[in-house]
Amino acid sequence: MNLSETAFIRKLQPSDNFTQSSCFGLRWFTPVNEVPLCGHATLASAAVLFHKIKNTNSTLTFATMSGELRARRAEDGIVLDFPLYPAFPQDFREVEDLIKAAIGDTLVQDIRYSPDTRKLLVRLSDSYNRSFLETLKVNTEPLPQIEKTGKVKGLILTLRGEPEGQTPQYDFYSRYFAPWVGLPEDPVTECKPLGRRVSDTTLRNYLEYVKWASLSLFPDWDPGWRKRRGAKQQLRSLLSPDCGCDVGSCFKLLQPTAKP
Repeated sequence: MNLSETAFIRKLQPSDNFTQSSCFGLRWFTPVNEVPLCGHATLASAAVLFHKIKNTNSTLTFATMSGELRARRAEDGIVLDFPLYPAFPQDFREVEDLIKAAIGDTLVQDIRYSPDTRKLLVRLSDSYNRSFLETLKVNTEPLPQIEKTGKVKGLILTLRGEPEGQTPQYDFYSRYFAPWVGLPEDPVTECKPLGRRVSDTTLRNYLEYVKWASLSLFPDWDPGWRKRRGAKQQLRSLLSPDCGCDVGSCFKLLQPTAKP
């Protein structure tokens, strides 16, 4: 589809239908690779099923490479139940060549790595502001050649939010790069491995290329999910049926015999 990520929804049984069934198969693809998890494409899939296809269920379950993911209706949008992948401190010297190739001598305040997602989270210095991150030229072309071990599959650049003023306050800004899977830069900025640092609060993340969208993370220690997943990350989007977003352009409804 040449869009990242494109979500492919399929029926799990021949007798299933998109209006009344509550469980579907879901896979995500970049233009060149299948990926194990994508939040935005999952949200779009649920939104289309709920609001366009008029699925009658209050909760949908998606069978995916990352296990069962659930999307449920909420008063002001859709709530997704996602796994929480911890991120750990990363020695700068081990990834110095990668970071310098991407952002040169830009000052770095902290580095975290998530072994579950193979994402490298680079927090830029607090001396920078949002405008700096937005205009920063990131060189992604050489990254797959510098990092060929498979340890890193995505680079997140993040920056602390600015004090509340004339514009809405956000806790952090971020941009996401994954040339290893055919994405020089993700068109919708993702918040990937945030770890324990955000598990006890609600955060608002500015999505750089999406109008009128934000993410909130809600700690919710559900015993059932804790047993199966270890923890849960709840993402609530402010997407509503009348928001005007053309979410139908980023998914396909497939029959069981169709192949993505």
